[in-house]
Amino acid sequence: MNAEDYFVKFKEKTIGENIKNKDNIKLIYADWAGSGRFYRDIEEKILNDFAPLYGNLHSQNTYIGNFIEQSYKNAKHIIKNHFGASDNYSVISIGSGMTAAILKLQDIILNNIKCEKNEAKPVVFITKYEHNSNYISWINKGLDLIIIENNEFGQPDVSDFEVKLKENRDRKIKIASFSACSNITGIKVDLKPLVDKSKEYDLLVCIDCTAIAPYENIKISSFEEKIDAMVFSGHKFLGGVGGTGILIIKKALYKCDIPTAVGGGVVEWVNPWGKIVYSGELETREEAGTPAIIQTIKTSLAIKLKEKIGIEYIREREKEIIDLFFDKLKGIENIHIYDEQYKNRIGILSFNIKNVNYSNVTYKLSKEYGIQSRGGCCCASIYAHELLNIDNKQSDEIIERQKYKEDKPGFVRISTNPIMSNKEIIIICNAIKEISQG
Repeated sequence: MNAEDYFVKFKEKTIGENIKNKDNIKLIYADWAGSGRFYRDIEEKILNDFAPLYGNLHSQNTYIGNFIEQSYKNAKHIIKNHFGASDNYSVISIGSGMTAAILKLQDIILNNIKCEKNEAKPVVFITKYEHNSNYISWINKGLDLIIIENNEFGQPDVSDFEVKLKENRDRKIKIASFSACSNITGIKVDLKPLVDKSKEYDLLVCIDCTAIAPYENIKISSFEEKIDAMVFSGHKFLGGVGGTGILIIKKALYKCDIPTAVGGGVVEWVNPWGKIVYSGELETREEAGTPAIIQTIKTSLAIKLKEKIGIEYIREREKEIIDLFFDKLKGIENIHIYDEQYKNRIGILSFNIKNVNYSNVTYKLSKEYGIQSRGGCCCASIYAHELLNIDNKQSDEIIERQKYKEDKPGFVRISTNPIMSNKEIIIICNAIKEISQG
């Protein structure tokens, strides 16, 4: 059985595969980097196995309380195991995606600084491939930010990184926060040299696996636990819609007795005279209020589905799809595929058509062909500026124009999943060709 045929049974259980638009055109979902899709088996398992016995945590003396407590802990165990995290790490579930997870990490880091009465201002090193959530969030927290240049192979330049590390050697708190993959082009980042160099200079290391997690295995254990934190979004997985943001954090990184946020469930005891005893467990202490219970369980079920499918099948099919794209779009005039020379990528590509606004392309793809793509900068502004050749002056002019709600520069992104058929890929390529020919 070839890889395409292998995925048919998973495609059949994906909800929304045979939906048509109001013009009776069958929809082709090609925005997998934006969100995964509902999966029938997971929805039925939530409904049949968890819904009847759902209740809140923090009460283990009842049948339902104990059931949901154990289900929640088991879900976290599945997540931790999938990412190769040992008992030296904790899993914090928060919000609806990676943004909440990275903000929680930043709050913990800043809380540590406050508790230790350390007045040093942290410096953060990032790559050009970062999502805005791993870029503007650091700026918003008042931290200094340094961007590592790329080399001629489309990888973050370790030599440039080292130069900048040496320039900041005396900074007491240094952080590296790297994306494992671009959400614009799908280019995979070679993390090992970056992580090794970070630890050589005593940096705290965070890896953002959001774009790549559904399609590759990034194991903390493979890096000898040099990774201090990892973040991703459960909703990016097939079947993970409604999942939560996940922060996997090394316990040793947590150095403060006071949580970053307080509320129900984080305490052992509180009295009317203002004395508070917080929980001694990191996960409990940092998940104030009702945790993301079903969201975490759903994330774990999506991960189990990925494991059931098999990483080798996923890799094989991803390569087939991206190779088919490049083959069918090769030589078509008026189409520019960004960084197409780099083939070590997951199933994402972004492009523009000469003299056609990207928003018009996404509209035509949807209305005339049923293809659901994404237009814009895909929340990855640093890389987008480079790809679109926007300099500082031009960027300022664009900011000024936004007062009048004028169109912003951007591109069209097609992002795929292994369940997609060759027929669907060819329809997408033919549609792009037809639009490019006017």
